[in-house]
Amino acid sequence: MARSWLGLLTAVMVVAVVAVVAGCGDGKGGFLTQDASTVDAGPLPDAAPPADAGPATPKCLTSAERAASCEITIHATLTQFETGSAPAGNVDLAYNTAWDVPQVFPTTCTPLAMMTATPSVGATFTNVTCSSPVPFVVALMADDPAGGADGLVLSINDRRIPAPDATGVRRLDPFRVFVLSRATFDGWKQAPGLSTVDWNTHGVAVVTFRDAATAPVASVRVIEVNPVTGGQRVLQAGRDVFFLAADNTTIENGRMLTSASGTAVIPLFSGQEFFVTGTVTSGTPIAFEARSGLSTAAGAVFFEQIDPR
Repeated sequence: MARSWLGLLTAVMVVAVVAVVAGCGDGKGGFLTQDASTVDAGPLPDAAPPADAGPATPKCLTSAERAASCEITIHATLTQFETGSAPAGNVDLAYNTAWDVPQVFPTTCTPLAMMTATPSVGATFTNVTCSSPVPFVVALMADDPAGGADGLVLSINDRRIPAPDATGVRRLDPFRVFVLSRATFDGWKQAPGLSTVDWNTHGVAVVTFRDAATAPVASVRVIEVNPVTGGQRVLQAGRDVFFLAADNTTIENGRMLTSASGTAVIPLFSGQEFFVTGTVTSGTPIAFEARSGLSTAAGAVFFEQIDPR
């Protein structure tokens, strides 16, 4: 059966994180500083919580802790990640501010708003609050409607909050929400290197590198970026990062760079902050965004699109 949001609120633990600065996922974290030419830099430094961390205690913002007035109107559209078209059925959406202190995505907190989106129309959130201590990013979390078939994985999609338009309204239209089928996710879990991951504590980030025309980019090497020092290291394929085949669905074993799908899959510990960029190894050079922030929740998928600078 589909997970209810009430069940989700009590099921997912999110590790506390440090304050973030303006921009999607910008912040600080403890990372190794190594040159990008290092192909095998060892295991990811934040693959597990510190030994003395103990159980995570999520901190949900109260109304009093939210910053000065901020409102936004969002028109959400639905896209099935595997096909690029609308999903087959309705999707429940939960709205919240994102990258709040001291947690990354508020999957355990009561949503600020909820709606059921239809494949053809989507859903519109009108004048919902975007106030938070760091009011730069908002998130929509998507899942199956309560009581329906459990066909989707919990997906997390975030966007930067835009400046007010000419009418004084902050507006995200469209806010493209990707969803992923559980069957696809279950298939990924069977791939070598992913079959031993504990999905009770880990989720994945699905990262697509795009060119100036938003087309996927092949032959991209994925690089971790230290958000404090700017130091870089190449993620090891088959251990730190995995790549989707051109069908945008199948983990392609043995692949070292992005295929025509332009997409990498990165397993992350729940609540872990991680920052990446990429470099094109053949074809037209592209200077991607200097760093893009990633995070996710246990058993969930976070979608990120990395564009040129």
